[in-house]
Amino acid sequence: MAAAATPALRAQLVLLDFGLAEELSPRVRHHFISFLNCIAAGNGLRAAQHLLMWSTQQRCPAPLAFTRAMEELFAVHCNIHQAAGIDLDLVMKAVLRLACMHAVAIDSAYASLAVSVCVLVGLATAMDPQVTTPCMLAYSLTGQVVGRLYS
Repeated sequence: MAAAATPALRAQLVLLDFGLAEELSPRVRHHFISFLNCIAAGNGLRAAQHLLMWSTQQRCPAPLAFTRAMEELFAVHCNIHQAAGIDLDLVMKAVLRLACMHAVAIDSAYASLAVSVCVLVGLATAMDPQVTTPCMLAYSLTGQVVGRLYS
């Protein structure tokens, strides 16, 4: 009888479309998705190598210095097993700052994807500040669970 007296719970699912879909060429898909996988894996060396391929006319004057800076950044901020997880927004913005500092050329398709990741991470963390977005990305990209979805 108690169940009949309790009003039904009405759940609602809201889907938001930010229009961030883009068809990727095989080259862009390979280097961008590999870069995201490197973030989840904490591999700054490979991430730098992929990022240096984000332009068909790379003009970075010191790729080794850029790679070392990426390794240092990843050593501090890209450990998916640390208590707080990986702050993907912080990492993406720091990577873009390093690319700017080291004059790494980035083609528009990659720049658009990088900004889209920051927008999506911002939306996800606004909805749930405890979500660990690299874990969601790793699962979406590889089908494997890596780390914890929540810190």
